[in-house]
Amino acid sequence: MGAFPKVRLHKLSNEDGWSLFSRYAFQSGSSIGADSQLVKIGQKIVEKCDGLPLAIKILASLLRSKSERRHWEKVLDSSMWDLPGGNNDILPALSLSYCLLPSCLKRCFTYCAVFPKGYQFEKEKLVLLWMAAGFLDSPNNNNIVLEDVGNECFGELLSRSFFDEVTSVYRNQYYVIHDLIHDLAKFVSGDFCAHLEKNKPLKIAEGARHISYHMDDCDDFDRFEALSKSKSALRVLSLARYMITELPTAIGDLKQLRYLDVSLTNIIVLPESIYSLCNLQTLMLGGCERLQKGPTAIGDLKELRYLDVSKTKIKGLPESICTLCNLQTLSLRKCVGVQKLPDDMWKLRSLRCLAIDGSNVEQMPERLSILEKLHSMDMFVVGRVDGLPLAGLRGLPNIGGKLLIKGLENVANVGDAIEVDLKERGNLDDLTFEFDPSGTNNSEKERDVLENLRPHANLKKLTVSYYGATSFPSWLVDHSFRSMMSLHLIIAYFAIPCRHLGKFHHWKSSELRQ
Repeated sequence: MGAFPKVRLHKLSNEDGWSLFSRYAFQSGSSIGADSQLVKIGQKIVEKCDGLPLAIKILASLLRSKSERRHWEKVLDSSMWDLPGGNNDILPALSLSYCLLPSCLKRCFTYCAVFPKGYQFEKEKLVLLWMAAGFLDSPNNNNIVLEDVGNECFGELLSRSFFDEVTSVYRNQYYVIHDLIHDLAKFVSGDFCAHLEKNKPLKIAEGARHISYHMDDCDDFDRFEALSKSKSALRVLSLARYMITELPTAIGDLKQLRYLDVSLTNIIVLPESIYSLCNLQTLMLGGCERLQKGPTAIGDLKELRYLDVSKTKIKGLPESICTLCNLQTLSLRKCVGVQKLPDDMWKLRSLRCLAIDGSNVEQMPERLSILEKLHSMDMFVVGRVDGLPLAGLRGLPNIGGKLLIKGLENVANVGDAIEVDLKERGNLDDLTFEFDPSGTNNSEKERDVLENLRPHANLKKLTVSYYGATSFPSWLVDHSFRSMMSLHLIIAYFAIPCRHLGKFHHWKSSELRQ
């Protein structure tokens, strides 16, 4: 086990502590009308929390879904309260909250120790990483997908206050872990997890499996010499933001490595030895803005499940990537040098997430619709001549979340828009339709295409870019989109009378501009 740092905590009075507990433990947010026995047990739990707000909040959140007294008594009578807290009085309560988690949630939570304090988590990305690490139990019901299992696990941890939700000034949503909760993750991971800190002695337990180092201003390979002690055990190596320009050749000796994160570093090229990491499941290169050459022998990493090369200067991926039968996630976001995807991507039968928004991909591979497990694809491009036509989206019925359909001016047959049948895609909540930004539009054709791309009534956000017709499609001016929260229209002409827009009852933002 690790050790908690000494932290001074502001303590609440018994009255304020009970008020906080009631807010999170009872469905109504108040103890009024609650089971009197639960109230008595809860008050005793608050007393044991000794006025520590984080402990009160987490244990109350844990009990919120428990209506039977035995669950509350289990918390009250737990021997974990007698655990020595050392320099930190909150340790027993936090450890208790962890011990009461189901095994799947324990794995997912402990995994978060790999990330630094203050890290901004994206739920979708974290779920994909849990999947790649094999932490999610396969559902017994064939109608439930792993992403849903992951989302449920995340929701459970969020409801138990292991995560806090934050909305930035730009309305971007992300999640953070309280510093003390992060300390708990490191504590329960014990010697298996080591964090290398700047200007501090390098101490790595012989059995360490997770090693992370974040943000430094030097390129010092001497610090990696200690890794040799962990060759047989090391599973996770995170060097995100570490100011290195290359990886040591010796990295190929870490044969048991499952996870390698060198995102946001200054790496220019990957060493050939990296392709000998036969057990590697996750490779994160996102934000390596000096990386110009993609992973050349990527096909040798047969166990790879998650590959992120977003925001790099690579020009494309080798065809050998199509031999990775275990690959679940591929991210090429904002790779402006990428214009073409490998032709044989249809062979990636395990692929569940394809992220290419912000790249300059000109068309989709012809047989992409064979990938029946694909659940997330943020951009679909209709090519000028070749590639998968718009109608090919019909073969990908599980695509959900956010989708940009680009190049709609290239639709050869208006009937393709009908075949896509977007009105039945209730799993899509954010849609963007994009036409030719140069303005060389066919007004009548564009209206017909958009008319037949009527989305599902539950759509929450819609953007139409560079629309050149002189009237809106009928579905946009009716009143059927009750869940619409955001509408953005970028039109080529001012000929459309705005008064014809439907009255969207749940708009949070709207924009109409040329």
